[in-house]
Amino acid sequence: MDSFRIVLYVLIFLLSVMGNMLIIVVLALNKRMRTVTNCFLLSLALSDLMMAIFCMPFTLIPNILEDFIFGAAMCKIVAYFMGISVSISTFSLVAIAIERYSAICNPLKSRSWQTRSHAYRVIAATWVLSLLVMLPYPVFSVLRSFRKNDGSVGHMCRLQWPSSEAEQTWYVVLLLTLFFIPGVIMITAYGLISRELYRSIQFELNNNPETTGVIYSEL
Repeated sequence: MDSFRIVLYVLIFLLSVMGNMLIIVVLALNKRMRTVTNCFLLSLALSDLMMAIFCMPFTLIPNILEDFIFGAAMCKIVAYFMGISVSISTFSLVAIAIERYSAICNPLKSRSWQTRSHAYRVIAATWVLSLLVMLPYPVFSVLRSFRKNDGSVGHMCRLQWPSSEAEQTWYVVLLLTLFFIPGVIMITAYGLISRELYRSIQFELNNNPETTGVIYSEL
């Protein structure tokens, strides 16, 4: 593994840890910033920090040494927490999109349920759901031995499924729950938000001739 990639890994790791730690500290200490959206951002920062801690070092070091030296238990733990962090990040982004859609497109109705206590319940649900969805990782992650070029024995942390059908089913479930369904929800939510904002701008322009004149004069 060349030195450039190592430096890049380390740089991304440090920026991710420091950036997410800064967000967590600021949101945790500043009570005035504990809005509904920021609650979801805090959960997102925690999951991203988890990804940095459990992904970067445990990917970089085995690549450098060409051997997973951390043992079978860490193989299961690392795979599990990597999966959890990805799942929580995805669900948090979906929750933020739905919250923004409700606040902008249905502001009156959303006030009754857009509270921090409701946000905490949603966040707890995303974490519990992620813990359950990613259970196959610790169950099926194993260390596999292989022969290195110098003749020594190395180890890889890999998923070992009981059957090809189980593997295919698992990846279809992941594709639906972490990519397709969240993608459709976020695209729809932000598309409706964009349409609502465009209508609001058009309404303001049509009802404020002076503003319209200023805009055209600047153009």
